[in-house]
Amino acid sequence: MTEQIRRIMEYEKMLDQANELMKRKSLSSDNETLLRELIDKLKAYYESETWRKDFEDDENGLIPKDLKRGVLSEDGLYDLIDDYLQYKSERKGSFQYQAVFDQHHFTLHDCRVTSINYENRCLTFEIPGGIYCEKYGIDWPNTGKAAVRWNITGEDEAYLQVFIREDCKTVRYEYDLEDMMSNVNSGNWQLELGYRYRGLGAIIYIGYIWLEEEPWHYEMQLMVASRENEILFWNDPDK
Repeated sequence: MTEQIRRIMEYEKMLDQANELMKRKSLSSDNETLLRELIDKLKAYYESETWRKDFEDDENGLIPKDLKRGVLSEDGLYDLIDDYLQYKSERKGSFQYQAVFDQHHFTLHDCRVTSINYENRCLTFEIPGGIYCEKYGIDWPNTGKAAVRWNITGEDEAYLQVFIREDCKTVRYEYDLEDMMSNVNSGNWQLELGYRYRGLGAIIYIGYIWLEEEPWHYEMQLMVASRENEILFWNDPDK
């Protein structure tokens, strides 16, 4: 097998992987990264003199006819790259930016969650008041409208433990994901995400539930059953 044939087969495999990933309704953060890397490599190949030579050799009948080589189709790679740009736009929705959580550059400390969506094992918290991103300065939060998404990998999905003072003692109540969504989406609660901890197969937040009436807030602990880091979405301030 020649080096040229091995190269075409390698990029053909990348093309198949990228197309398969973009057909999925949701991706883990690892697969989001893999997809971006595949597209970057395919784009670099498509724009290189190497691809041009492989393409011309194919046009001149120098590539075996039984070799799978969709990667040598001009429309095939061009359409894939264009589809990926559309794919990213759809994944971000109304947001300008997207990134996997990195504690050195982001924090959800002091964020207020006002709505929750759960679909295809993707849990999304909407945060209209923004998150913290280091490029905007020292205030927390400091972006425009934002959201955080988890790919759920455990059985319990997510639940809240709420600590309420009753008769001179603290009572712990537990709310499953359905009850949590009902209270937040109805406007009864806002969730303030404070300190973040990584547990075994889960991410844990310590924070507050804010209410529309006295006692105004409760302490809470949020557990999200995910082994992966959060994916963050946000806009520039005042966008």
